[in-house]
Amino acid sequence: MPVLHLLLVAWLLPLCALCFFPLAVRLGRLLLIRARRRPPSRPLRAVFLHPDLGIGGAERLVVDAASVLQARGHSVLIVTSHHDRTRCFEETRDGTLAVAVAGAVVPRHVRGRLHVLCATVRGLAGAVWLLASEPGCDVAVVDQVAPPVALLRLAGVPVVFYCHFPDKLLATGEAAGAAGSASLLPRPRGPLALVRAAYRLPFDLLEELCTGAASAVLVNSAYTASVFAASFPLLRRLGCTPSVLHPSISLANNRLLAWPAPAEDNFTLVSLNRFERKKDLALA
Repeated sequence: MPVLHLLLVAWLLPLCALCFFPLAVRLGRLLLIRARRRPPSRPLRAVFLHPDLGIGGAERLVVDAASVLQARGHSVLIVTSHHDRTRCFEETRDGTLAVAVAGAVVPRHVRGRLHVLCATVRGLAGAVWLLASEPGCDVAVVDQVAPPVALLRLAGVPVVFYCHFPDKLLATGEAAGAAGSASLLPRPRGPLALVRAAYRLPFDLLEELCTGAASAVLVNSAYTASVFAASFPLLRRLGCTPSVLHPSISLANNRLLAWPAPAEDNFTLVSLNRFERKKDLALA
């Protein structure tokens, strides 16, 4: 029975959420007075919706993008479901960037399980908070968790979705396999594999549909764009092609090197990363 209950929740929650979106949007439009759209020449109100504002490549990209927009005169806010001030980038705790926490009441998992279900609910909670607290939002930038995209678009908010990598591949350990090598993560077998596949199916479908609902989809490399096309066949048939936006670096904090490099100069490249088997460091 617990397994049946788990599958029932996994299927019903995304379906109910999709069915409830139109009603929620209509009600929200009656209760909220959205600010009039500013002319293009005026500063924009940009809100970033990120699941966990810790320390990592995705977080660095969000912080850099928000910092650049703010430096160009736009108003920026980062909404996240988790922000540990002892483990985060300096810009998010020294007042450089405004940060709001929403959805933290929802746990990350339930006894080590239901990660994707909890992440979906936390993301939707952040989107609801954004709609209620930021009626003047001109554009939302969402990454990692796709379901909030549909809710924001139904509410009339333009959304840019940054796809670091399809979650359906990261969750199943196929990230390495997508590059042509064997997966580094153990996969469940037998009846457990069928249960897990049935649990993931609605969330994988929800990820594809909600990703396609974005006003614009960005990926971090041409490789990720190819994986995107292979992982989301429905979006590929609909002509949804992401644009490539490579992660940036701060030129102010990094010395420019002459290029092409002088023949007598020797360079040693060092890459420091946290270890994650699913990223297939041997392939990198």
